[in-house]
Amino acid sequence: MGRMAKPTELKELSDDVRDFLGDLTDWNLDVLELSELTNGRPLLVLSFAIVSHHELLLNIYCSNQTFSKFISRIEAGYLKNPYHNNNHAADVLNGCHHFVQVFGFKDVITNHQMFSLLISAAIHDFEHPGVSNNFLIRTKSSLAVQYNDDSVLERMHVARAFAIMQEEGAQCNILKGVSNEDYVSIRRTIIETVMMTDLSKHLDYTARVRSMAANQKSANMTNASVMLQIAIKSSDLGHCAKILPIHLKWTALITEEMYMQGDRERIMGLKVSAFCDRDHGDIPKSQVGFFTFIVNPFFSAIVDLDPRFEPIKTAVLENYKYWKQKFEGDKVMRRLSSAKLNTMRLIAIKETEKKEEKVVVVVEGEEGGEAKVKVGEKTKE
Repeated sequence: MGRMAKPTELKELSDDVRDFLGDLTDWNLDVLELSELTNGRPLLVLSFAIVSHHELLLNIYCSNQTFSKFISRIEAGYLKNPYHNNNHAADVLNGCHHFVQVFGFKDVITNHQMFSLLISAAIHDFEHPGVSNNFLIRTKSSLAVQYNDDSVLERMHVARAFAIMQEEGAQCNILKGVSNEDYVSIRRTIIETVMMTDLSKHLDYTARVRSMAANQKSANMTNASVMLQIAIKSSDLGHCAKILPIHLKWTALITEEMYMQGDRERIMGLKVSAFCDRDHGDIPKSQVGFFTFIVNPFFSAIVDLDPRFEPIKTAVLENYKYWKQKFEGDKVMRRLSSAKLNTMRLIAIKETEKKEEKVVVVVEGEEGGEAKVKVGEKTKE
């Protein structure tokens, strides 16, 4: 297949955008800033830059125009949630490519597997409604019914993305040129990779990685499936391993989205989910818990499996340290505030007691006579 011209919107990229993307290896690429530079199209711009860099479209016999139309439909299908939106998809895509390029996954996985990973990242939260699987199950959502309460959102993301590929006349079928055998293989890989982003199964997967690390360390890191799983899992949690200013931006966004779910739960008369209570939220406390039970164990496990991931773990621990110090500092401030409040209460009580002991005015006088004023002290009863 001959090389085709880039879509107009990509040919018109500014030098600022090209400079910002650099060599496509920056783990700390600020996708939120990229979104501003690209007029809200970070997923289209970044995905096209990556597949072009590796000439992946030639490998699957897909034209630039078809790929552009597909990714544009995917990007447009992301809702305007604070966190689960096209910016997050682009961030996960960038993270996955970092594993491919910087950690050398490209030397082990095939081009089809690389393409599958990148598409998985792009679609992994497609049409996300901004609420959790548990919310959908508790509210008896039609999605929960359709997917039998099992990885509801993840199954929906993949199904709807593939439905776009198959729309007649849409010219979005990026897999039209591959053989039936390759189609089945690529589709299976995408499904399995997106399923890895279900956080309810995170602890089980972390335990599996620990087991792999303890048994066959070197062999597992030549297993393509394991590599794709680690790439998507690490990238989906990736903001926890970014430099602090970027991490704080994403933390504010996911916190707001969770609070919005809590607001809906309260209106519906449901018990507000953990970390979703806007009225009683404690972000440092929530983050310390999230890092302690979810983030830190996972990144420690993948470093045990392969020491190449140590820089990411180091960044995770730096951010954890920030939240830990903030949480401890807030606890001290709460204790000081409580002590100050107790002191103020004691002062108020003493002032009240003093007032009760002050002189009082007693008015005496005979009926029809002139009133006389007698000043005396009131004793405590």
